[in-house]
Amino acid sequence: SASNTNPAINSQVNFTDQSSNNPTSWSWSFSPSTVTFLNSTTSTSRNPQVSFNQTGYYTVTLTATNAYGSDSEIKTNYINAISCNFSTLPFTENFSGGALPSCWTIVDNQGNGQVWQFGSITGPTLTAPYAYLNSDGYGSGNTQNADLVTPTLNLSAYSNVTLEFSHYFRSYAGSSGTLSYSINNGSTWTSIQSFTTTSATNPVVFNMVIAAAAGESQVKFKWNYTGTWGYYWAVDNISITGSTISPTLSVTPANQNVSPPAGAAAFTVTSNSNWTAISNQTWCTVTPSGTGNGTISANFSENNTTSQRIASVTVTVTGLTPIVVTVTQAAPTLAVTPSNQNVAAPAGSTSFNLTSNAAWTALCDQGWCTVTPSGTGNGSINAVFTEN
Repeated sequence: SASNTNPAINSQVNFTDQSSNNPTSWSWSFSPSTVTFLNSTTSTSRNPQVSFNQTGYYTVTLTATNAYGSDSEIKTNYINAISCNFSTLPFTENFSGGALPSCWTIVDNQGNGQVWQFGSITGPTLTAPYAYLNSDGYGSGNTQNADLVTPTLNLSAYSNVTLEFSHYFRSYAGSSGTLSYSINNGSTWTSIQSFTTTSATNPVVFNMVIAAAAGESQVKFKWNYTGTWGYYWAVDNISITGSTISPTLSVTPANQNVSPPAGAAAFTVTSNSNWTAISNQTWCTVTPSGTGNGTISANFSENNTTSQRIASVTVTVTGLTPIVVTVTQAAPTLAVTPSNQNVAAPAGSTSFNLTSNAAWTALCDQGWCTVTPSGTGNGSINAVFTEN
């Protein structure tokens, strides 16, 4: 059996061997084979821990062996691995599976395992199953402090982001519920509302525009319950909606003039959407994609030709006319003056002025004269000679 048959990609799934007749060895296989065994378990572990690396259905096969032979169990399309990239509204969750939904997380701040559960308890009139933390059910002397957290939501294409859910909070001295949001993937949280008194109706509907979430690409919402042998908080029918923002895109500057040596140039992208960028020249590679405001780095190789060359970078946002910017790389130039230096017989040195927009090297064909071996751009060549 599996602890979760609809896991998020790259999340841990625990498999349990339920074979009878005392097997002594096991062999697990997955099709497709794009899985990773975790926590030192392997395909021959009795109860392996596995993550699935791509979305889609996986067939699982277990072959168990004892002294009398082997037997296999095949479960076709047993696992359906899903992506946690949520970028389309509405986003809804009614906990109909009776378990923690894929891509959601529970955080046990108290560290005692007394956390959010899914099903029903006596009191709330929500339609079961729903999410609840039943402090009263954990008994006298027990304290709970646990979070229920949504997946990360990319709301960069939405304005008027509205959070709605049904809930019932039954208060007891010292108990509280706190609703919060984050726009940086949970690094920091901002409180939306605290609940410390019993809800006026059973249930009650919460509805609020979360203005700060509009246009943000790393949004999470969190329900925290804290209490000591208090009552409970039950939550259901979560809905996040918004109005689609018309996509925008600008890229500056229109052109970057660069010198012949290899290097990098930057373009500034201003957008409220996902964008892609591609160069039409192999000597110039660019940042392939991004979300919202950002920077395109254009990395170019040295121009060893005798001509100026231009790379066109096309930046695209769905629904808009692509914007083309260019990288113009100059051809190498070189001038050295004077063409000759007359020097006296004693040992000494002289110099030549060099004007260039590229890297250069210098070499003398006589052993009695050594010169500055190389440089970049304008400079001078120092020629040191021995006595004649």
